[in-house]
Amino acid sequence: MRELFERLRELLRGQISPPLRVSAQSNQYWFDEDSAAYAEIDVCDDDGFVVVVVYGSRDDAFITRTWHRHAAEVWLVDPEDRTITRALRDGQMTVLDSAQTLTSSLLPGVVIPVAALFLPH
Repeated sequence: MRELFERLRELLRGQISPPLRVSAQSNQYWFDEDSAAYAEIDVCDDDGFVVVVVYGSRDDAFITRTWHRHAAEVWLVDPEDRTITRALRDGQMTVLDSAQTLTSSLLPGVVIPVAALFLPH
């Protein structure tokens, strides 16, 4: 699974330019003494989080709610189902499978074929 996130990190790095930045590693963030969240990958600009990538499925509402306080978009990567759920702060959700392409209006120029992330069974 770690390889999947590293592939995604490299694809993002190759397509994102300043002022956007891709994290070099997974991070646990503490927002205050009662609030924390883990991100496999985060994309930030000078104002903070833009998109965060986490391990999870479309049903992980707690993770999505937590991150939506800090980032407008959350990508939930589900290696078992081989899907990526793109969850927007406004409640829109799109589940993408290996036949589809991951894009975001917040990351201009980023185009990632979902199939490129998941190794064949």
